[in-house]
Amino acid sequence: MTLAFEPAITNSHNLATRAASKEIMISVILNGEARQLSPGTTVHAMLEQLGLDTRKVAVERNLEIVPKSAFAATALADGDKIEVVHFIGGGREDAAEDTFTVAKRTFTSRLLVGTGKYKDFDETRRAIEASGAQIVTVAIRRTNIGQDAGAPNLLDVLPP
Repeated sequence: MTLAFEPAITNSHNLATRAASKEIMISVILNGEARQLSPGTTVHAMLEQLGLDTRKVAVERNLEIVPKSAFAATALADGDKIEVVHFIGGGREDAAEDTFTVAKRTFTSRLLVGTGKYKDFDETRRAIEASGAQIVTVAIRRTNIGQDAGAPNLLDVLPP
């Protein structure tokens, strides 16, 4: 059996190199979940790491919308709270032909509502009522799902 020993200076150098390569990470909250990122990570780089098309998402950082033109220049910092949402596309040029049929019933008006747009459930309810839409689809980012039984729930204010 042959044992090989490296000189002490090499071992110290290797330890220092290994310690330097263990990069200190920053912690962010991304859509409600803790994530670790390399310091200096930009919004654009984070989206690429997540496999998201930067043209099809909107990003909020610490309650402020990050303009698409600033994705590459906006570095994330420890403690940032990030929300990433996909755009919903659709619509037709000729609204007269835009119908939706379910169980032999044809609807001519639809509304997509996101919970993040309104300050509270009452404002959401009033917006839906004012729209006059026959069908309402609600995109819920987060809602009370039993954590606090006494807290308001979006489903309490939506008409059936």
